[in-house]
This record gives sequence, C-alpha cells and structure tokens, in this order.
Amino acid sequence: MNEKSSKSIVKTLSFGIILSCIIFTAIICAISMIFVKGQLIPIDFVKPITLIVMCISVFLSALFLCSPKKGNGLVTGTIIGCCMVLITIISGLIMSGSFLPANTLTKAVAIIVSGCIGGILGVNKKIRIK
Repeated sequence: MNEKSSKSIVKTLSFGIILSCIIFTAIICAISMIFVKGQLIPIDFVKPITLIVMCISVFLSALFLCSPKKGNGLVTGTIIGCCMVLITIISGLIMSGSFLPANTLTKAVAIIVSGCIGGILGVNKKIRIK
C-alpha cells in the first residue's frame, strides 16, 4: 500500500468516526429534549435508547461513507464500529472510573454489526438520478 492510499484510508475513517459522533450527538440531543419536556421516559429506558441511537449513528455513518466507494464496505463499517466502541468504553471508564459492565460485549457486538451492515449496504446502494 502506498503512502497516498494509506492517507486516504485514514482520512476516510476519521471522517466516518466524526460523522458518527455528530449523528449520535444530534439524535441524543433531540430525544433528550423531547423526553425532558414531556417527562415521558422512565430511567430504565435510557441505556437501551442510547444503544439503539449509537447503532443507528454507526449504521448511517458507514452507509454514507461507503456509498461513493465500490469496495471495502464491510471493513470500513467494522473499523468505524470498533472505533466507536473504543470511544464509548474509554468515555465510560473516564466517567465512572470503574470496571466495564457485564453487557459491554453485547453492546460492542451490536454496534460493530450495525457498522458492518451499513458498510455493506452503502457499497451496494444504487444511486438513482431522476
């Protein structure tokens, strides 16, 4: 792999991770405002909703990132998912200061699989011009 190709890969993955973080933050803020105003959500639903939103943001990021490319969708989606899992684990450790919860592996698998699916669908997506 030449230097130009490796820089392109790093640039693409960095953009994908940043895009995923932006999507996640936007959706979480919107959901938070809705539930705080209406006081509709029990505290037990916060963690599952956060996981669902994380999976959606990784999926959309991989989908948008892989759509202009015609290859490596599975790899790109997996790497984006793994990076988001690492960001989540590191921020959780910093915030709580304790060990990882027991369900961390399940959450990690869900996030990585959503990235894989988004990458595969992004590569196989047909662009229609009307």
